[in-house]
Amino acid sequence: WLEREQLITGDGSVTIMARQLVNAIMLPFSTLPHGHFRPGAPLVGTPMVVFVAIGLAAATIWCLRRRFFPIALGFWITTVGLAFTDGPPQTNRYTPAAPFLAILAVLGILVLVTILIGLLNAPKVPVLLVATAITIGLTGWHLNFTFRDDRQIAIYSDVNTELANVMARQIEPMGPDPVVYLAGSPRIYYYGFSNVPYIAPHATGIDVTEPWSAEMPLPALDSPTVFVFIPERLSELEIVQTWFPTGTREDHMLPSGELLYTSYTIP
Repeated sequence: WLEREQLITGDGSVTIMARQLVNAIMLPFSTLPHGHFRPGAPLVGTPMVVFVAIGLAAATIWCLRRRFFPIALGFWITTVGLAFTDGPPQTNRYTPAAPFLAILAVLGILVLVTILIGLLNAPKVPVLLVATAITIGLTGWHLNFTFRDDRQIAIYSDVNTELANVMARQIEPMGPDPVVYLAGSPRIYYYGFSNVPYIAPHATGIDVTEPWSAEMPLPALDSPTVFVFIPERLSELEIVQTWFPTGTREDHMLPSGELLYTSYTIP
């Protein structure tokens, strides 16, 4: 990778690695995140970025003090290690830094509290109440961003992963040994995502690689059965409905309103 970058950019290896290190250091603040988690910059979220910056500065300046040394050491080892991986900074490789970022945010809040109370003689109780409110607000903001933001697929997923998750959660409560016929190839396969057998371990998945047709032998229905169709193969549902007219159709949608997949369940 480094040799290829030198050919593409015309820069030397030292220049490239220096740029990598700067990008890794600035990943929480301004570097555009790449990889599995792509929330945009700043990575830590706009409400928290100032507190993380203050906490990082404090931990780094006072790194030789016992209480700050493990925080600074853990963060900087992770950051330098990230700089020595190929490509732009990948957030999945930055995962070990996540607890340090949270600790640095808390440290940043405490530094501000100490300055206001200890140096500026601000009233202690109001300052602590504001600091508590900020902490609760940051927690609520991140919970909403992680679980409720309507851009979840763009931020940390993709359509196939979303399909696998929703399908698995649909199957999981269906009772003993359901069978799933997935008409998803060539885009998606049942066991191509380990989260499906992890969430619904009692289900059996069967990939329907050839389009359903009237000439095919009818599948045996020995247990609860779900036929799943991605939008590109939805026209095949009519054949299954002809065979088993008592099933229940359900359209599963993306947050954007687009069709994720259609299921046809026979209990």
